[in-house]
Amino acid sequence: MTDPVPAITEAEATGAVAAMFADIRAVTGVGVVNLIWRHLATIPGGLEWAWGAVRPRYADGALADAADRLRAGLAVPDLGRLFLPDPVAGQILAAYDRTNARALLALCALLARLDGVGAVAMTAGTARVEAALPLPPLPALDGLAPATADLVLRLNQLGAGRPDPILASMYRHLAYWPEFLTAIEAPLNRIALRPMIEAALATARLEARAFAPALADMANLPALSVPPVRAALARFAEDALARMVVICAAIRAAANP
Repeated sequence: MTDPVPAITEAEATGAVAAMFADIRAVTGVGVVNLIWRHLATIPGGLEWAWGAVRPRYADGALADAADRLRAGLAVPDLGRLFLPDPVAGQILAAYDRTNARALLALCALLARLDGVGAVAMTAGTARVEAALPLPPLPALDGLAPATADLVLRLNQLGAGRPDPILASMYRHLAYWPEFLTAIEAPLNRIALRPMIEAALATARLEARAFAPALADMANLPALSVPPVRAALARFAEDALARMVVICAAIRAAANP
């Protein structure tokens, strides 16, 4: 299994989709395209509508500012002390910490716009120069050793609010170091993660409600695409992104005390 939901892989992308994927990598400064964008690319008009609306706020720093506020208010569980097995593992965590908080707010803001929050002009965010975060290839789950794949799936259940959570890419990316995944499993298991995740989601929705009017004018979204786009935005925000914003922040705090 490569992706847990229908998605266009970066290798398969052609034409306008490939161009948007390249733009996402360039604007976010991260060497992979988040699964939500690759999933939206399977829905007619979905990626054009969503990325077109949030791209200017990614580019001008406004979304980064909002994500900084979200992260500053997080209740982050204490996992004790963790030791990074390799600098690349730290770069993977930094990449997901950057992209997940911004994507969570972007998706919540898009949902608010679908609910009728209109557009207004806004001041750009804080200009910033961020280091690019190239990443190693994302392993497929079925390409991992069976014990490592089982560990990835167990970790993915932690903090989940549903029995079939989206498989978080971060765990697969960290599967290059199974011993590190083993080290984070025990402390994550002993903490009540769900209340912290629900609090993060509630904060993100409030922040996004205020932020939604700042999204750009949107491309037309075909009427038939509205239900699947809404379902995708809601599931990724409520399931994968809110969960991993909290967990990734906790792992980074434990590895960089």
